[in-house]
Amino acid sequence: MALPIEAGYRVSEDPIYSDRQLSRFATDLPDTYIEVFEPPEPNDGSFANYIEAYNGIREKLLDQNYETYIPEIVDSDEEDHWVAFTVVEGGYTLDELVKSHPNGIGGRDWAWIINRILTVLIYTERQPDLRLENFLVHPIGHGVILLGWQPEEDPASFPLDNLAKLIALYSDGSKESDEIQTFVRQSGRDYKKNRVGHLDLKVDSAGSELLGYQRILEEFRLKLQRIYGVRKFHELTVSELSAPYLSKESEALQKA
Repeated sequence: MALPIEAGYRVSEDPIYSDRQLSRFATDLPDTYIEVFEPPEPNDGSFANYIEAYNGIREKLLDQNYETYIPEIVDSDEEDHWVAFTVVEGGYTLDELVKSHPNGIGGRDWAWIINRILTVLIYTERQPDLRLENFLVHPIGHGVILLGWQPEEDPASFPLDNLAKLIALYSDGSKESDEIQTFVRQSGRDYKKNRVGHLDLKVDSAGSELLGYQRILEEFRLKLQRIYGVRKFHELTVSELSAPYLSKESEALQKA
């Protein structure tokens, strides 16, 4: 795995995230990260597809004025298969959010996060890997930043499954949080059926079919209204116990 040392980046020794194709490293530059991509086969075009996926997703979200929702590629090397990207300053990892809520994340905060994740999924038409390391929340920019986009959509990947697990692990155990977790888990199951057999179609008030994440978002907002009333959303709460996202590796590189 070739790291972009020669390009002027100081890169952490160990990845802060890795899967079967991607490894993500911190750098000494604020809010700048390196992803190294391992093609399944040499020169198979998958690295170009990987960059195209990122840029295509970013373009779709920029069309909706969601500039804080997606990283921006600022450098790349086709021969060594790496990209450098930046994220908007001020994001918090889910781990940092958990630390700022010692009694667990409450239902209204989950509502804020899930509403924005579903919005991203509607416009990107892809299935990101919603692991702990792969999204940041951005209260000031009113968005979430999703990372770890694969060059090709994995038909077996259903991000709501992972999201439901995260809610179960890190919620405050309240009735409202449990209802939200149950909704996300069941919506993931419905989405699978919808993908496989085009089942579970529903219509909106105008009689138009709502499929996939758009339908789930509409139903989620109705669910929140039943739980919380008309004022179903509030600002995401992050206490002073949590500092904006800066990995230990990146902080060490900046001090070195």
